[in-house]
Formats: sequence, C-alpha cells, structure tokens
Amino acid sequence: MTQFKNYTHQAFSFHPGFNLVYGTNGSGKTNVLDAIHYLALGKSHFVPQDKFSILQGESFFRIEGLFKQEEETVQWVLKFQPGTKRLEKDGKAYGRMQDHIGEVGLVMIAPDDLDLIDGQSQARRKFIDLTLSQSDHIYLGHLATYKRLLDQRNALLKSSPSPDLGFLQALNEKMTEPAHRIYSIRKKFVLDFLPLFYKYYHAISKAKENVEIRFQSDLDQADLLTLFNQGWTQDLYAQYTVRGCHKDDLVFLKDGEPLKYLGSQGQKKTFLVSLFLAQSDYLSKTMDSPPIILLDDIFDKLDDERIRYLLHTIGNMSTRQVIITDTGKERLSAVLKDLGAQVHFIHIRDGLVNTPLHDETT
Repeated sequence: MTQFKNYTHQAFSFHPGFNLVYGTNGSGKTNVLDAIHYLALGKSHFVPQDKFSILQGESFFRIEGLFKQEEETVQWVLKFQPGTKRLEKDGKAYGRMQDHIGEVGLVMIAPDDLDLIDGQSQARRKFIDLTLSQSDHIYLGHLATYKRLLDQRNALLKSSPSPDLGFLQALNEKMTEPAHRIYSIRKKFVLDFLPLFYKYYHAISKAKENVEIRFQSDLDQADLLTLFNQGWTQDLYAQYTVRGCHKDDLVFLKDGEPLKYLGSQGQKKTFLVSLFLAQSDYLSKTMDSPPIILLDDIFDKLDDERIRYLLHTIGNMSTRQVIITDTGKERLSAVLKDLGAQVHFIHIRDGLVNTPLHDETT
C-alpha cells in the first residue's frame, strides 16, 4: 500500500491492484499522480521547473509518502522552496537526488505522451533515460557525468569565438568514457526492449501491421573524439555541441516509413500503449520490485478496445499498484468488472478528498 500527503495536507491511501482517483476536470486529480512521480523520481512529470508546482500564494511545497516494500515501510519526504530542494528517507536526507532513483519503479502514461511519437528526439531519449535510470545506477552515474561535462563544453563554446583549446580538449577527453558507456548501454537496452514491444504491439493489432523501432546514434559512425574533431567548425558556429550521444534517437517506422508522418491516430495510440506496456514489463524484470503504474485520463486518449487490452494486460502483470485518473468512476468500473478485477476509489473535488478514506471498492 502506498500513502502520501501533499501540500494541502490531504492524505491518500492506495490499495494493491487498481485505484481510481476521479473528479471533474480541474479538481486536482493529476496533482495526485504528479506527487507520486515527485516522490519516486524526484521531479515532476508535467512542469520543467519545480517552482511551477508551488500552490499559488505559497512559498514552498512538501510531499510526504509511505511506501511499503515487502515487509518494510519507508517514509519519503520531498521539500522544495526556491533555491532549496531536499529529499529525505526516514528522516535522513539524500546526499544526491540520483541516489534515490530506482528505489521504487514508476511508469506513467499522460495526455501529452503522443509527443513521444510526434515530437522531437528529446522526448524519446527521455523515455530511454527514465527507464534505464530506474533499473541501472551505473547508467545513471554515466548520464549525470556526461550531462555535467556537456553543459561545461556548451558554456565554453558560447563564451568566446576563440575558446580555450586546452580546456576544451580536456572536456572532450573526459566526456569520452561516459559517452561510450551510455551508447553501449542504450544499444543493449533497445535489443532487450524490442521483443517486449513487438509482443504487445502484435497482440493489440492482431499482427496486421509491420512496425519497427531502430536506435540511431552519431556514435554508430565514429568515436566521440573523432566526432568532435570533425564537427569543430560547426560547433563553433552553432555555439553548442552538435554531435554526440545527447543526440541519440529512436526511429519509429511503419512499413519502413516514419510513423509520425504516415501512421493513423489509432496506430500511433497502439504504438504508444505498446511502448509503455513494454516499459512496465522491462522494469518488472530488471528491478527488485515491480513498478507503480500511473494512468492519467486514458479514456480521453484511447478507444475502448485499447483500454480493455491495456487494463487486462496490466492486471496480469507483476505490478505493485495501478493508479488511474478519470472524470467519473462508471467507465472504469464497467471495464474492470468485465475483466473480473476490483478497484479502490478516491473522489477529488476542488483539490480535496471528497469521500471518507474507507474501502470503497467494486
């Protein structure tokens, strides 16, 4: 069971299996999911900067959660006010936020996730990084090192039309090892991930469509130092690092052509559902305990057939909890009743729990 308190001092208790947080649009349902995301991953799913998560008129936010892991109950508290962010486990602060990542697995499907298919490569790298960072602390360390050095390199390129070449070469050499570690781990991840993805996609589409995922990287062509030497003039002109593993991408194809341009909305949604089911499956296989799955307003994104398959598959997975938001409880109740599953309900109105915290299930 997972419990947490958000900045309005509202307490929520979630049961194993399916949980539905329901209420009208704007009532605060999504904030509940984002609070769980904060506690699991140390950041919001929805906003780029923590200051945007502070309740209007307040100067800080605090989220507290109790997570039961086997027989142990762990308390996590995240505190933020501009200039200070602190995450504590059982009253003791982490030295680094990344030391916390992976203690509980998390998969989240939200309304803007079609950007994973239609958007820029950054969204697809984020998908890879979020999956691997939860299951592989070595990868997370390499990623943090590479990003820190990349920021320094980009700052140096912007600082002057004639940057310090000695310092630049030192950064280049320091970036080499983490870059190639990231590249090799991502390549292996894609190889392990693809069978899971294809299994779900073919099941939903009834194997009627030919889709493909390809991993694409500048490091397929040359090592990092060679890329930097080849791109030196371009880097100077652009004032940032043009090539490297920070440009890696996943290419989604249908019948050999880009899905983002030629796929129907139904095909894209099937692709998206399959990606997240495969992510859930991958984390269940690679982490000590199965992930929590958060589904935000899936009824507004998916048709009934895909929703039934998604919920049926999740119900048969090794998952800790599934927490879903919707505007009402009738649709989900009907689907889960047909699937023979129970669901625990929490009603939200104007940001507050509107029903007693007893076991309202069906």
